[in-house]
Amino acid sequence: MLFPTSVVGSLPRPAFVLDLINDRPPLAAKRYAHEMEAAIRYAVALQEHAGLDVVTDGEWGESLTSASSRSLPTGSSWDRCPTAAPSRS
Repeated sequence: MLFPTSVVGSLPRPAFVLDLINDRPPLAAKRYAHEMEAAIRYAVALQEHAGLDVVTDGEWGESLTSASSRSLPTGSSWDRCPTAAPSRS
């Protein structure tokens, strides 16, 4: 695959996701987690249906980037980012 396709940034958030994020109505933690997981499955399904090569949570839940960057030790960098094509050296 020469140029993998992906969403850059956030997917637009429909009203039901905005309501979840903004705690409208307030939900118990378990119910919130269940509803957000369903919303993220929906975001992934949208991207799969569109034919994207790399799918994300659409930044609807905790994004992979923010979760990963918090786990990096101070002073670390993203030095092992994958490339679209293998090196020929």
